Amino acid sequence: MTLTLDPTRTAVLVVDLQNDNLADDGAAAGTEMITHARQVGVIENAARVAAAARAAGAPVIHVHFVIDVHAGGAGRNIPLFDEITSTPTVVRGTYGAAPFPSAEPQEGDLVIDRARMSAFQGTALDTILRTLGITHVVLTGVHTNHAVNTTARVAADLGYTPVLVSDATASTTAEAHAGDLRYGFADIATIHDTASVVEALTAHPAWPLPTI
Repeated sequence: MTLTLDPTRTAVLVVDLQNDNLADDGAAAGTEMITHARQVGVIENAARVAAAARAAGAPVIHVHFVIDVHAGGAGRNIPLFDEITSTPTVVRGTYGAAPFPSAEPQEGDLVIDRARMSAFQGTALDTILRTLGITHVVLTGVHTNHAVNTTARVAADLGYTPVLVSDATASTTAEAHAGDLRYGFADIATIHDTASVVEALTAHPAWPLPTI
């Protein structure tokens, strides 16, 4: 299926490309999630999508999972949050919470911190997107079985059209990612590779963002 994107109505989300999720000296060091992310080329492909969005005048929004240990971290109500809190991982102001090299926000990008899986929960993301007149949300980053999937589902419920970039996202394992692409995003998002998304974003001349 051919992808068509209007840059004035499209935002690119860069989800959780942080040191603790991707660096050899971060919390996930030695895990399959790092190996898989590198095999897919998540960093390079997410950067290509973000660059194309900037050139087309579409907003790029980095959404980072950040916890404050004095506020209870991520909580302990589910195993994932308990693990993040116990480690602790992606602590505000630390190396682990910082953007991974080559995934840093660029001038003009927006940055949103959160402490839940959905990029919408407890953040101003929905307000920002509606203010900018956004209808389509392009998802890049990690992990497709956690934050990326949850964000896509909430985006769909809120009336946005989610677009998943298959090779600019990764899961905790290659097997999980394959399952996510086949089942996890069925009926809630269209799935396209980096080349297709870049082509769709660059099919138009650079247009200015809507006036706020």
